[in-house]
Amino acid sequence: KASPFGNYDAAFIAAVKHRWFDLIEEYGYGRTTSGKVVLVFRLHYNGKITDMNLEETTAGELLALVCQRAILDNSPYRAWPSELRRMQPLDYRDIKFTFFYN
Repeated sequence: KASPFGNYDAAFIAAVKHRWFDLIEEYGYGRTTSGKVVLVFRLHYNGKITDMNLEETTAGELLALVCQRAILDNSPYRAWPSELRRMQPLDYRDIKFTFFYN
């Protein structure tokens, strides 16, 4: 939260986390599995997600898909506030998101 994007990032993370927990609860995924899933993607100024790639998984492909859905289901996210847009030289940010199943 100490960065200019701190509040925006906190809201983004909370939305992804909430959706991920909902998917786990709804389908029972990951209750008996451990491992991690690392996704990389581009978050655009208008809240859209593109260029998502699975960088690593030790939890298997099914749980990696759950993580992808946790991010994509809420897209597009809230657009960046104008002051953040002025601070960011590009119209997107490259994001790495890690999920842990334990």
